[in-house]
Amino acid sequence: IQVILTNGFVIGLVGSVIGALLGVVFVLNINGFERWVHDLTGFTLYPRDVYYLDKIPDEVNPFDVMATVVITLSLCLVLGFYPAWLAARLDPVESFHRE
Repeated sequence: IQVILTNGFVIGLVGSVIGALLGVVFVLNINGFERWVHDLTGFTLYPRDVYYLDKIPDEVNPFDVMATVVITLSLCLVLGFYPAWLAARLDPVESFHRE
């Protein structure tokens, strides 16, 4: 059980950290991305006359980022428990016989 739970936790940890980093980088650069899309295509993602904003709000709350990572890791452990439990119930000889 421990091997499968550890595997799920490590995959969740790597995915959460990479996702959080990419998300924060994207949010901090969203106005530059919007300008790039406008320069490339001429399309305005957030028209100034509709939204009455001179820039897209780009606030990053560290607590929200950490809460998301913790919830994701918790879900990885909880949802990884069922496959780990099923694997622990298998007979190793029977598993190798099927392979």
